Amino acid sequence: MSVTLNLLSTLVGRASLIPPYGQCALPMAALARASSSWRARAFASEARAGIVWLSSAQREREACNEVIERLTALVSEHRRSPLGACELCRRVQDVATGAAALLLDDADIRDMRVNELRVQLTLIGLSSEGRKPELVERLLAARMDARRRTAEVPVAAAATLEMVAAEASKAAATTSAATAAAATTAAAAASAASLPQTLGRKLAALTAEARKGPQTGIFTDGSCTPNPGPGGWGIVAVRDGKVLWSDRGEERETTNNRMELSAIVFALRRIGEDEGGIIYTDSNLCVRTLTEWAPRWERNNWTRAQGEQIKNLDLVQEALTLARARPGVEFKWLRAHAGSTWNEYADILAGGRQ
Repeated sequence: MSVTLNLLSTLVGRASLIPPYGQCALPMAALARASSSWRARAFASEARAGIVWLSSAQREREACNEVIERLTALVSEHRRSPLGACELCRRVQDVATGAAALLLDDADIRDMRVNELRVQLTLIGLSSEGRKPELVERLLAARMDARRRTAEVPVAAAATLEMVAAEASKAAATTSAATAAAATTAAAAASAASLPQTLGRKLAALTAEARKGPQTGIFTDGSCTPNPGPGGWGIVAVRDGKVLWSDRGEERETTNNRMELSAIVFALRRIGEDEGGIIYTDSNLCVRTLTEWAPRWERNNWTRAQGEQIKNLDLVQEALTLARARPGVEFKWLRAHAGSTWNEYADILAGGRQ
């Protein structure tokens, strides 16, 4: 953890924000003041799900996992769409700021000032009214309650899905069928471990069941609750029932249809122009848009028959352009929540917002 935090502090040039390993982290309020970015505040607020209230060893482990997870996601985003140097440094700063927030302990809570206690209580959804002794006791009581509700869950080392796929392929080429099957199981567990714990557990439970529906293809899904509102998209590429890679993303304000289209766009970006395959989606609207309506809209100067505005035109145009450059790709519709394993897998990825 010290190496990770020192690396982050070096990258962002703000070592004062990152406490040395083994020392008390900065209070949550100080962290909130240190960064105006909503991503850093969101990182810190996620602690209310239970991370802050774990034992010291658990907190250290969870902080490491959170840093690796967010850096992995940042690298993946940069590869898809390169970020500028300033934006990249700011995003790394957000990770560093949020990581420090995960190391609070009892002493930190008792040493907080009143305004800092109130910020912390607000973050976890409790009343911030009262004098300091009441605020401290309220925060400590919440910590004890969370400890009773939080089970110890072993966490494997984080790994990117690309690394998992490479290791599974290597194992399959050099071992017997039985050993390769075991390697695939281990790869699935490692893939789940690279995701947030709750999301990883859901995916592990799903893939432990009998596989249903198509077992080869790229499965996409989008989610938005409420609609419009915060949303996400998810993709999983599978061959013969084995995960090759997966991806997911989020938007703070969007619609369900935009997330469905976004999943298809990001899937197409991952496919080489000389590659083929089937992209499955549970949005018949998206399938018909790309295979029937969009070519007609294009011929009509991107307008509908009655001159109506085309919704999500930017995504429709990009998806159509990408699909045309990949003539070997086919789109197929799957009924939602009908038991297809990998459609459900993509659905979980899409709805796994923090």
